[in-house]
Amino acid sequence: MPYQRPTLVQIRDQIVSNIQAGNIPAFLNVMFKSVVWVFANVWAGMFHLQYGFLSWIAKQSVPWTATGVYLEAWASFKNVNRKTATQSSGMVTFQGISRASIPAKTLIILSGGISVESTEDVQEVNGQIIVPAVSQVTGKDQNVPIGTLGDLSSPIAGIQMTGVVSEPFVGGADLEDDASLRERMLQAFQEGGENGREEDYEKWALSVSGVTRAWCYRSNYMDGNMVMVLFMCDQANASNGGYPIGTNGSATEENRYDTASGDQLRVAEYIYTRRPVTALVCCSSPNKQPIDFVIGGLGKNNTPENQQKIKDVLQDMFVQVSEPGGTISPAAWQANLLSLNIPDVFVISPTAPILANGSAFMPDLGNVSFQ
Repeated sequence: MPYQRPTLVQIRDQIVSNIQAGNIPAFLNVMFKSVVWVFANVWAGMFHLQYGFLSWIAKQSVPWTATGVYLEAWASFKNVNRKTATQSSGMVTFQGISRASIPAKTLIILSGGISVESTEDVQEVNGQIIVPAVSQVTGKDQNVPIGTLGDLSSPIAGIQMTGVVSEPFVGGADLEDDASLRERMLQAFQEGGENGREEDYEKWALSVSGVTRAWCYRSNYMDGNMVMVLFMCDQANASNGGYPIGTNGSATEENRYDTASGDQLRVAEYIYTRRPVTALVCCSSPNKQPIDFVIGGLGKNNTPENQQKIKDVLQDMFVQVSEPGGTISPAAWQANLLSLNIPDVFVISPTAPILANGSAFMPDLGNVSFQ
């Protein structure tokens, strides 16, 4: 049974009752603002703080309610660590004259005020200087798509001030919150040791900053030794629909398959040192399979606000139940729409269960129209 902390009023009333139980004539009738009443309130305040500390101790003493560093300590028993906030990295291309160069640690300001810093000295090649750079701060907001403009913080002779992102900045992620860490920790406590099961690969992928969902499938490629790991980065890559940004493939030290890039490479590198030595691991983005919806029955409730609410709950449904190669029952979207309490709303299309086109395809929300 959870620890029940008494309220301040309950403690005060208990103190007053204890005083009256002493049968001291002067204290049998405790009046408001009397000396005994004041003392009872003071003592109640002191005890209330003590009970609060006991309640906090009880909360930290078990893994399913612990928070902060105490949650991290519990998780460490199963080698589950809080995912750190990470920087993003990518490429910015500038135009320049022959033999121009951009030195390492050059500050570049991208559109939106994001500051990135070059990681190495780069020389002009065919009129271009392609600069590898990393964001100066961490977080999912540091991820930037291709085509974003970037300005040098100070002029460099022979180089145009404005360049363009030629390889997207990916890998930026926020510090993992307690809820996500607790979920991964409890899952680890429920499981046995690591031996290369599908669940282990999914757990390894989820340990990478920014990864929120992961699936593992066996492949017939390489005589059945290939392991396919598909994953999503719902928060870090929200601008890309949550899908990984990069190319599918394996770790840099894996010479049996193409090397991945971007988010796929980050996950592949993490798994490479943990997988069984013979396993060929390919990290991949699911193939998006858009599913269009037609909504009817709104009538006078067909307002922009209600339309957005419907789109939000449908998108949430796909995040919760969709998976590569999976099937989604009509009951799933019907239940989500009922939660909105919008009278008479119903789905005109689709009416049958949604089936993925293949093991690497994942149903996702497409266009939503209203009639």
